[in-house]
Amino acid sequence: MSEKIENVWQILYTHESEIYGYIKSSIGDGEIARDLYQDVYLSAIQNLDKLDTERSLKNWLYTVTRNRVINYLKSKHRKETIELSDHQSMHMPADHLDTHLIQRVFLKMNPLHRRVLLWHLHDGYSYEEISEKLDRSISAVSSLIHRARENFQKIYLLELLPAKLGNIPGFQDIMRFIDPLDPAYDLFERVERRALEYFSVLNRQWDKIRTEFLNENDLLEVLGKIILPPAARIADLGSGTGFVSLACATKGYRVFGLDKNRVMTTQLMESREDLSIGNLHLVQADIKSLPLQKNSMNALFFTLVLHHLADPMAVLISSLKSVMPDGYIVLIDFLRHYEKDLADTMHDLWLGFEPGVIEKQMKRNGADLVVSGVIRGKSPIQSFYQIFRKVSL
Repeated sequence: MSEKIENVWQILYTHESEIYGYIKSSIGDGEIARDLYQDVYLSAIQNLDKLDTERSLKNWLYTVTRNRVINYLKSKHRKETIELSDHQSMHMPADHLDTHLIQRVFLKMNPLHRRVLLWHLHDGYSYEEISEKLDRSISAVSSLIHRARENFQKIYLLELLPAKLGNIPGFQDIMRFIDPLDPAYDLFERVERRALEYFSVLNRQWDKIRTEFLNENDLLEVLGKIILPPAARIADLGSGTGFVSLACATKGYRVFGLDKNRVMTTQLMESREDLSIGNLHLVQADIKSLPLQKNSMNALFFTLVLHHLADPMAVLISSLKSVMPDGYIVLIDFLRHYEKDLADTMHDLWLGFEPGVIEKQMKRNGADLVVSGVIRGKSPIQSFYQIFRKVSL
């Protein structure tokens, strides 16, 4: 893959959550919004080699998205029945058709969609004949075949993508969760919900699992690399069972543990009471919208959290406003890896990160790297740490 195409995709991907949010707010239906959103990015994929990083790719995305939304809103006022001619093609270039690939696509299709397409396109059945076979109205068959064609095209494209885009950082991560036959969910919300359920069930065992990646000695080594005043205020974002919160609180710092998971927050509350720790304050909150005042914290900790977030860099950058000038942002997370089965077990969204990419983004937004390193755990997934200091203006 050319460097240009790779750069184009990375730029397009940074706007993905914005685009979905725009569509959803415009039409109000999550299922349809997911469909239109997927169509926009399939259009982007089809035009990767034509797009230019020197021009505004964001404007291009919004133009395509706006047109999709307008067309949808117009179509709402038309008849719901979509009349299709019996000879309508798959809209696939003839020189790109591959018999084995098509067979794989059909195998991945919904059985009903596969059946009606084969009846109609291979066996030559008319809409009326399929209507009799399925005991459905002709208009219902028309809509069903239309939907089956669209899903065939999407699966076909997704089957082609790994060869073209498989090496783009982050692309394979998301593709693990895309099911073009079931777009009726917000992809990121679905993964996040599963992660919450996973940690709610395994909350008592999480500390043991976590030691495979990060143990107490590793954390103490990282803590030893920052110098904080005795009364420092620390926010542990995604505090979980309190691995970082408790370690910092026992050092006398005033700690604020924030986590969206009610079960894990309750467990940490119990640990706080058992240890009679009065300087640990717990808040059940979503770290994507921090309830922290501007310039209020001496340090923020993100520990094995970012790989669960839909837009980790946006959260990191947004959190900077909560840090005092010369304050620290401490990041511990997974190095880029391809242990998909293990990641799926923990419902991770991202397969780790490239530290250099994070460093560049943080520097652009006013945070300099102080020190970094690799944590060698027992798991095949290795971790890294980065400590940034917010630039004093």
